[in-house]
Amino acid sequence: MVLNNISNYKIPIPVKPEFKALKKLDGETPGTSRFEFVMKFLSYDSQNKGYAPSANLAYSDLTATNDSNGNISFPKVELKYPGKYQFEVYEKDKTGYVKDNSHYTVTYVVNWDRESEKLILKSTTIKKDGSAISSATPVFNNYTSTGLTITKNTET
Repeated sequence: MVLNNISNYKIPIPVKPEFKALKKLDGETPGTSRFEFVMKFLSYDSQNKGYAPSANLAYSDLTATNDSNGNISFPKVELKYPGKYQFEVYEKDKTGYVKDNSHYTVTYVVNWDRESEKLILKSTTIKKDGSAISSATPVFNNYTSTGLTITKNTET
């Protein structure tokens, strides 16, 4: 008689962090003006934590718009494996406004906790244009375009 060796294991519940930011327009809340933002998946590194999913691990771009108070909340992203995940957050162009060209890199580190047998979010790091930010909430600043054109006089 041949018996199959079957092991029981838990399928981990994904960690679901939510990325939030703030929009300012001319230094104030944007009111009825809506701006669109993108959260784009950059990379995944298993960090030698054992399981490495297929090289095709990918996420669709997430989009969000601000509310009248300037709050930006992206949909929660499911992080299903231990390791380091990196996303880039930026603003899309909008006619009539001077765009904030900042690019934020968001790094989530997820660990497997053996005692609780759960995935846990160990850390979240946010960098703006490559440098760590001091605030927990990134801010995108826009300005109303004045339509002013400056012409240099080259006649002497």
